[in-house]
Amino acid sequence: MTTKSTLKQAEWDLLKTSPQWVEAMLTSYRAGGGGLVGKRYQHILDKVLSEYKTTNPLVKEVLDYNEDPKIDSATTQDQARQKLEQIGSLLEKKVDPPDADAIREFLLAIGQKFAEETGEGLFGLGSDVSKKEIAILDSVRTALKATDADKQQRADDAKARAEAEAKTKAAEEARKKQEAEAKAKAAEEARKKQEAEAKATEEARKKQEAEAKAKAEAEAKAAEEARKKQEAEAKAKAEAEAKAAEEARKKQEAEAKAKAEAEAKAKAAEEARKKQEADTKPTMAVPKAEPAKVESKPATAPTPVQATAARIYEVKPGDSLSKIALEVYGNAGRWPEIFEANKDQIKNPNLIHPGQKLRIP
Repeated sequence: MTTKSTLKQAEWDLLKTSPQWVEAMLTSYRAGGGGLVGKRYQHILDKVLSEYKTTNPLVKEVLDYNEDPKIDSATTQDQARQKLEQIGSLLEKKVDPPDADAIREFLLAIGQKFAEETGEGLFGLGSDVSKKEIAILDSVRTALKATDADKQQRADDAKARAEAEAKTKAAEEARKKQEAEAKAKAAEEARKKQEAEAKATEEARKKQEAEAKAKAEAEAKAAEEARKKQEAEAKAKAEAEAKAAEEARKKQEAEAKAKAEAEAKAKAAEEARKKQEADTKPTMAVPKAEPAKVESKPATAPTPVQATAARIYEVKPGDSLSKIALEVYGNAGRWPEIFEANKDQIKNPNLIHPGQKLRIP
């Protein structure tokens, strides 16, 4: 909307005097009418300005300025036409179309009122006066670009502008729509890409966790199997050693038993021989004969290792307590004596180790 404040000072100065230039255009040819004519025109202009009704702010500002208009009878018709043409150009180029049409309507109303009031022949100018004023009024329309052709041209221009604006608006809306769709599509693609990346990351994380879990389980299983294998091997070894020790102990006991039985048998045989000799000895006196000389020979029977030679025995591979007792005492059954004397280093009598140094009591 155009107002006084939206126009330059020179533009407003031209527009605010527009009613006077219309009046000057229509009255310039009556300049010789005298003071009565001038008063008549002043009265007509005052009446039009006071009675004109409008809601347009720009027209109201022009009316406010022209509350006490001054008519300059010295203005020529050409001068007035030039001013109106300038006003018409101003309305065309610098004033919004609705405001420009309101100003044109206002100025033409002034011209029409003058044509009606002065065309009655009140001053004895004859019937040709109305034709003259009508022609001048047409000139005012032309100057203000308010003819039917001008109106049609403005309507056509407005329509073209509206169509162009509508086309531009449609193109802009289409562009915005296209941009919005492209943006939405890009956002959707970005969202899908983000979701796909998040999904891939999650799957990779789960896969990594599964692999780590499987690896941990496999390592735990392998460690458990190794532990069980080690325990089984240790158990088997312990059982084998215990079995071997038990077998060795039984063997030693069997050997000791067999030896004891053999010794008992030999002792019984010796006692039986001695008894038999005693039973067969003659009771008659026999001349005492000189005993025969018998060569003394050392005993060939094996003798046990003398214990007094060394009181420490170092265990050799294959030794057992009964074997050592047989060796040092000549009696395998005395092994408990060695065991009792070495309890500080022998926990199991069936388990002794090569290199151990045993005290021999």
